[in-house]
Amino acid sequence: QQHETLRKDRELERKRRVLEATIANLRTEFESVEEELRQVNEEEHARHQSITDTNHHAGHSRTTTPPTTPGPQHAA
Repeated sequence: QQHETLRKDRELERKRRVLEATIANLRTEFESVEEELRQVNEEEHARHQSITDTNHHAGHSRTTTPPTTPGPQHAA
């Protein structure tokens, strides 16, 4: 019976190591996906900021440029 108990203990320890390795792999995979998502979010934010800045500058230049008025027409 002691032999059987030792065998079960070894089997349980083996299963624990497999489980811990699986958890470690899942954590690594999750961190990779999390980092990828963070980069995508940063790129999206930068793209949005660039569009906002471009629109702001375009609108600003339209409002600060005085309209040109034609000069007096001279009859020839």
